[in-house]
Amino acid sequence: MPKTAYKKPKVSDLTKALEKTGGNLTDAAKLLGCNRSTLRTWAHDDEEFAEAISASRKQMLDQCITTARLVAQGIPLMENGRFVGWQVTPDSNMLRYLMSTLGRDEEFGESMTIRHTTDEGVDIGCWIEREIEMKRAAQKNEVDKG
Repeated sequence: MPKTAYKKPKVSDLTKALEKTGGNLTDAAKLLGCNRSTLRTWAHDDEEFAEAISASRKQMLDQCITTARLVAQGIPLMENGRFVGWQVTPDSNMLRYLMSTLGRDEEFGESMTIRHTTDEGVDIGCWIEREIEMKRAAQKNEVDKG
């Protein structure tokens, strides 16, 4: 079966299609009248095309990191200025999915080891565990006092 010859668009048209589709290559290809594999071929052969796709993916990754941070953190339940649980539980699977797929080029992935120091911020998992332990200890103290 012979391959279809598509007319290669200008880089500016590719950029506009990627903006319209939020960086989705399949949808951008449809807008440009070709298929995803053709876009990939053009990107392989043309550095400007490759850069336009890469820039679009980086922009999408930035947006996803912002969203993933909100999704992963959940909504804490606070009483008297203290963490007591979650109104909406953090979704670590969503964060893992976004980072391992969109973040692949940024070296996020399944086998990445993340280490935290106080200079780099707070390890949310350890913070949650510590808050839960403190809550349980406070509840135990209340029971013991009662």
